[in-house]
Amino acid sequence: MDRAKTLTKDTAAEAKGDPRGRYEIRDKKIIGLRLSVTPTGQKSWVLRYMRDGRYRKLTLGKYSNALGLADAQRIANRELRAVADGADPAAEKAEMRRKAAAGIDTSQLFPAAWQAWKDAPKPKSRNQKGWRKSTGDRVDRLYETRFGPVWGKRRLTEITKADVTTLLNPIARKHPHSAARMLSVLSTFFNWCISQGRLERSPCDGIDKAKGNKRRRKLTDSEFKWLWKACDREPYPMGYLVKLLILTLARRTEGSAMRAREIHKGNRRVWIIPEERAKNNREHEVFLTDAMIALLEAIPRVKNKAGLIFCTNGESPFTGYSKAKKRLDAFMLEIARDEDPDITSIPNWTLHDLRRSGATRMQKLGFTTEAVDGCLNHADDDAYKQHDFEDEKARAFEAWSREVLRLVT
Repeated sequence: MDRAKTLTKDTAAEAKGDPRGRYEIRDKKIIGLRLSVTPTGQKSWVLRYMRDGRYRKLTLGKYSNALGLADAQRIANRELRAVADGADPAAEKAEMRRKAAAGIDTSQLFPAAWQAWKDAPKPKSRNQKGWRKSTGDRVDRLYETRFGPVWGKRRLTEITKADVTTLLNPIARKHPHSAARMLSVLSTFFNWCISQGRLERSPCDGIDKAKGNKRRRKLTDSEFKWLWKACDREPYPMGYLVKLLILTLARRTEGSAMRAREIHKGNRRVWIIPEERAKNNREHEVFLTDAMIALLEAIPRVKNKAGLIFCTNGESPFTGYSKAKKRLDAFMLEIARDEDPDITSIPNWTLHDLRRSGATRMQKLGFTTEAVDGCLNHADDDAYKQHDFEDEKARAFEAWSREVLRLVT
């Protein structure tokens, strides 16, 4: 029987067993995803879908702190995409059980090994909790779109160096950086398999990473001015977020997930980005200038439990960059053409280009590479170089804020 409840994080945690029988709570976000609750209170995630005119049921795993609603939704999305591509996950799982019962070592199959690698503790993770969500999502996408469709039914020992190069070479010709990242993920996976005794030699050994031209795009003086004015036309949150990224040189996700509790306006005015949100797992302090403080005080507030500065749904950080970026591009071109009607286009730029542009200008203002790297929170793992360059960073941010205001006014 079904319970007429909306499946949320709280209802999942509070669901109790019913002596009358098993029941399911449906998720309204992912069609087919349900929380199944037994009479004794045991809870598990199941996905119901249709294949060849028949309903299928796939158990995704037991409900736990490690497998909550958001995790189940992500897994269900992955399985539904596989169904849309013609797969039958429930049948494949049954086939794996059949092989195990027949004495076939399913741990040697690529999908099982991949899942075991994903679930294993990550040695380089400071808190041993695994990857950041963005890394986990990227690994999932690679499996779903690249590796799984090709090697989903193969044994580890059947995957050869030729298989890897056949997969990567067409991608490397057009997108060398993407191919290099794919090779890095595969190398890490196969090396883990070797460490676990599942494989003797990695098929990635001896394969060189594809090399592409490093991105060097930097915004000009005029482009900074046009962009700043475009931000005035773009509504909350993107306009304010881009201005913040210009002033702080923070990464996109660091800025979009900013929380009120991270901002300190006392005698020591800083924005503290915690290590779990920093790319290099190192806490980062951005020294807040008058221009940054004025911007933060001007940002409208959307009520949310997490205290997010940039939030449109009351629950999670803003992520609608793509559409907002297109609007900013259009506004920039309009503003540029108002100054010079002969301008027909503006070279493409990305939010990450703002960091490169700001860092380059900091160097032109006379600041050392170490101070600029400190402002960008670039990692230096040399155990013998422990100076934090706090004073230099503070002066660099002050000088950069003055330079930005000069450029845009």
